[in-house]
Amino acid sequence: MVAEAEGYALTDVTCGGATTDTVIATQLDALSPTTKLVTLTIGGNDLGLAELGITCGLSHLAKILAWALCQEALATRSRS
Repeated sequence: MVAEAEGYALTDVTCGGATTDTVIATQLDALSPTTKLVTLTIGGNDLGLAELGITCGLSHLAKILAWALCQEALATRSRS
């Protein structure tokens, strides 16, 4: 919106889930000798950070639940 308001021609080739291979295969073609500005954001898709976050999060949740069950068992035994 800003580019349009300022009179700049904008070529937007952004996408979600891109990896380095995706950028090389599909996005570099948008560059030309008259390109004056390129913005690039880097995420964790090449490293599989989303999957890692899910795996680690579930692992942590399992530990929390196991600890809660352990505490409940200890409390039950101490009342007996």
